[in-house]
Amino acid sequence: MPDSARLEVHHINVSQGDAILIIIRDLDKVKALLGSTVPTSPMDYVPEAVRREKSLQGTVVSALLIDGGDDEFGGDVVKYLIRHGAASGKGYQSKLSVLVSHPHEDHMAGLRSIFKERIEPTRKGQKVQLVERMWPAYWYRESPSSETDPTSGTWHSLEDDLKGASTKGKTNSTKVVDIKRGGLNDKGKTTVINIGSIGVIPVDLFVIASGQGVWNENKQKIIGIDSVRKGTAKKKKGGKGKRRPRGKKLAVDQNDRSLVTMLQYGSFRYFLGGDIAGSGGAAGGNYGDNAVDMSKKKSYSQHANVEKEIGPALEAYFPRTKEFKAGVPKFRSPGYATLMKANHHASSSSCDVHLFATLQPLLFVVNSGVKTRSHGHPTQETINRAHFETSPDWELRGTGGKETPNTVDQIYVTEIASSYRSKPFTTDLSGGKILGDIVVRPTDQSVAACHSAVGENKTELKVQVYGTGELTARYSDKNSLRPIPTSDINKAGSTYPMGPWEHTDKH
Repeated sequence: MPDSARLEVHHINVSQGDAILIIIRDLDKVKALLGSTVPTSPMDYVPEAVRREKSLQGTVVSALLIDGGDDEFGGDVVKYLIRHGAASGKGYQSKLSVLVSHPHEDHMAGLRSIFKERIEPTRKGQKVQLVERMWPAYWYRESPSSETDPTSGTWHSLEDDLKGASTKGKTNSTKVVDIKRGGLNDKGKTTVINIGSIGVIPVDLFVIASGQGVWNENKQKIIGIDSVRKGTAKKKKGGKGKRRPRGKKLAVDQNDRSLVTMLQYGSFRYFLGGDIAGSGGAAGGNYGDNAVDMSKKKSYSQHANVEKEIGPALEAYFPRTKEFKAGVPKFRSPGYATLMKANHHASSSSCDVHLFATLQPLLFVVNSGVKTRSHGHPTQETINRAHFETSPDWELRGTGGKETPNTVDQIYVTEIASSYRSKPFTTDLSGGKILGDIVVRPTDQSVAACHSAVGENKTELKVQVYGTGELTARYSDKNSLRPIPTSDINKAGSTYPMGPWEHTDKH
């Protein structure tokens, strides 16, 4: 039987920002719309339908959008949703849910475009209009708090949009789900978002951290995360809430408050840490070319070390499989994830070696690019931690220096700067591929085989990756994007613009 992939993970290229679209697809419906000329492999149905510009409306069982990039990319995200059948573009979207990792512009601002369409003036004297567009079935967010909510106009406008969408009526309004500190729900349990099922295997998203709190299953308590930056809260003049504090009191750092999640489909897992940070130094297992030069304060993060608590929490909540029997997912190490999205766009203090050693990922994906307020992502230190030549082994946290082999098979990046403010951007991707939009799909047959297998290390999980090659527009003549090597781009008319590449992992 040829391979198929009904679960799709799309990393939409929004330059320096995040927009992740998770889709469960009905491939029989995709096959039907392709007509008489159908590819031999079901793996090719969706990319071929996109190539032929076939409408994929009605082929999505369910979809979850995690973040929506910055404001200027909101329209692109909406077009991507429509092109892939995750949204129709108008009215109530019963198949679409949205999760906001944290309220920073490059993650949330683009989400306004889901609710409202911007209509530009057509003649002198007219004003820009914002017209109602659509609204999702569910909206997941950190529980609001007057002490920690941001004060930006974008956030307040998005909240107003959400308020309007959540009061449409009993049957077609957006249901808002507030996630409490530590990722807990109203019953004090870990929030689990069921996206659907593929056969008998559920596709679930687990929230293990939120609001500067990490749930540790072994300790049965929330581990609090203290802010690093300090300040004194002051009322925002003429506005709502408070300004970012200055002075002696601890400030609110929205990156530290990111929702940290793990997607699971059988033995396939995908880790998303929002914009959390680690140490960047020896405390995170980073040494030599992997470590941040602490003397260069501009390059060192002032965010809290959330990864220090995330690692143990992952190992506690997602333990190694006790009995490798039929009918259960199989994991050879605690905290494992097949796919890892770089925390904080691969900043120098994120993605510590200790976190890599916990996750032991097969694939490492970086959402990055050039933007007005660029922070130099991805950094060389983080790429070095992921690449096997610069980090053949990873130090295990709390073991006195014991190591585990590097498991990353490939680094994939949405886009990366070639120059910024007329200066060369020199991060070496070490063989990493630039793909534009990045699509990752585990094959259903390999997931099912792992599920039904008896014994350890006997079955291969297969994962396919391909890209669109679509890069964003640069901001000025002083900034430029690194071009995609022509050897990675398929000839015009190919089913896949770039790739596909296949990766395997033993379970």
